[in-house]
Amino acid sequence: MRRYARHPMTRRSAWFCKAAARLAAIRPGFTRPWRRLNIWVAGISIGAINAAIIAGNAPENRLKRLRNFWEGITAHTSIWPAALVGSPALWQQKVSALTALFFGQPGFFTPHTLQYWFSSDKFVSYYDTSALRKTLERLVDFDRINNAKDMRLSVGAVNVRTGQFA
Repeated sequence: MRRYARHPMTRRSAWFCKAAARLAAIRPGFTRPWRRLNIWVAGISIGAINAAIIAGNAPENRLKRLRNFWEGITAHTSIWPAALVGSPALWQQKVSALTALFFGQPGFFTPHTLQYWFSSDKFVSYYDTSALRKTLERLVDFDRINNAKDMRLSVGAVNVRTGQFA
């Protein structure tokens, strides 16, 4: 019978941040495991951004930075009452989606100008995400991610042409 060396028990947790995970990411109870050592966070799509904010900050700053991110990129409008329900809430959602489509989201993306579309030396895409880079540079300590000993980060992306993981 083969014997294996006993290793001290360590508490490990893994968290996967999926796409559209805004609400779960900013709830205080969700952050309790982030105070442990040996945590592994992973994400895809917007979840990868949440995961990077978690991994790129000290435990005491994670929730604050997540809130800063989501409050910063969510366009607020004062023309709607705060607690709409029923049909008015549906209209608010539709107008908010159209506003994001035509004007973007602050600190996240903006539509390219028309001159971009007619430039022969650039790939055509509808949105410019350079604002997101600036937002992440402000909220994430990338040196902490690259040199971390207490937290592991994995992110995924999908090739939009093939639908396969990149």
